[in-house]
Amino acid sequence: GGGDGSGRGDGAGGDGNDEEDDGVTVPVAKIDAFWLQREVSRYYDDATESQRVAEAVLEALGNADEGACENQLVSILDMDKFDLVRKLLRNRARVAY
Repeated sequence: GGGDGSGRGDGAGGDGNDEEDDGVTVPVAKIDAFWLQREVSRYYDDATESQRVAEAVLEALGNADEGACENQLVSILDMDKFDLVRKLLRNRARVAY
């Protein structure tokens, strides 16, 4: 058996607590000016490349259309970094403020 592995649930359970530690949702207090760069730098050894990618990601996160935003992130980061794409999308409002 087994599902498709997409892991799509119904979101928050209505208790108003969307800060649970699911490994994807990042508490807003942990997101500072350098959070995005730290996340991106885990995947890139070169500091210049990491900076370029972080800037492109931030620009993509500002896209109002979530589908377009996801497509941009995947094209910037590639499918092998889908965990990062998922984390960025989940925390989009916190990062792109």
